[in-house]
Amino acid sequence: MKNILFNEIQEKAKKEFINSNDDGLIARLYTKYCEELENLEALTNENKNIVLKALLRAKMSIKEQEIYTLTNELEMIRKEIKSKELELYNITKSSFNELSKVVQNDIQKEYLEELMLNEANSLQILYETSQNAFINVLETNVMIEERCFLISNFMLINALEYAKFNKDKIINAAELILKAALELANEWQSYAEELLTGVLNGLLEGIFAILERLKKDLEVSLSDNELDNMKLSLLSLESDFIAMIKTNLNNDASGKALENILNNKLDNNFAKFARLVRENKQLLNIKLIKFQNSELNEKIKKELNTLEKAYNEFDVKKLAINILEKFKK
Repeated sequence: MKNILFNEIQEKAKKEFINSNDDGLIARLYTKYCEELENLEALTNENKNIVLKALLRAKMSIKEQEIYTLTNELEMIRKEIKSKELELYNITKSSFNELSKVVQNDIQKEYLEELMLNEANSLQILYETSQNAFINVLETNVMIEERCFLISNFMLINALEYAKFNKDKIINAAELILKAALELANEWQSYAEELLTGVLNGLLEGIFAILERLKKDLEVSLSDNELDNMKLSLLSLESDFIAMIKTNLNNDASGKALENILNNKLDNNFAKFARLVRENKQLLNIKLIKFQNSELNEKIKKELNTLEKAYNEFDVKKLAINILEKFKK
């Protein structure tokens, strides 16, 4: 009997909520169902509780369904992005393979290799994919900040997944994603702050993941030159990221929202950013010192080996005979 009452009220209430945006509807429905129960002489405290639970579940279930739908759409977007990235990779790879067969000059070969590394960004595939994903979120108007956080985080990590640590690539990829969001923020001004807050926090979280990955990269054997390059990249990563954001500040809706977020909402994330950069710089310093010490030890070892060899080859008897020969003369 309890389950029947609960299910009946829940189904009726769902239909009411779907067709109405009235916040006061839930209170009126409670009064209505309690009156119906009173007419049936069934208005007990237990049944009142059942009405309360059924009404809350009915209203919540509509939003829950929207979340499930969005989650499924996001998963489909991710799969589609992966598929398109694979297509782009295959097209780029085959094109460069064909060109490398006909290019003989070393200068052109080096230029071709550089183009191969930068092609994805120059085509702005990342920008267009980000924008389409953000539009999908804005059109549903549900959980904008959280969804934009997930998308920007995913996009940045995915774009740099197979690249070696490089500050310029991180900043360039982050800026493409941010520009896509800024353009939409001007069109969807009611959601500008939620959109940009989600995107900036997502980009920062993506950089955190890249910095954590850098720690693991430092565990493997790297050359002195590679360590120096990483150290130079880290020195200005934080300031360059903030400078990149500031260059996108302007007087339109997106610029004002971005400035407000930068001044008021990112303190904790920037503190974490500074800490991770500092930790990685310390690891790089330790790695460099170890590397340089190992080089010094190797040099000393070689010199000792040379001395030992010279000592072993030194013939005392032969030297004595030579000296005696000189005295005789």
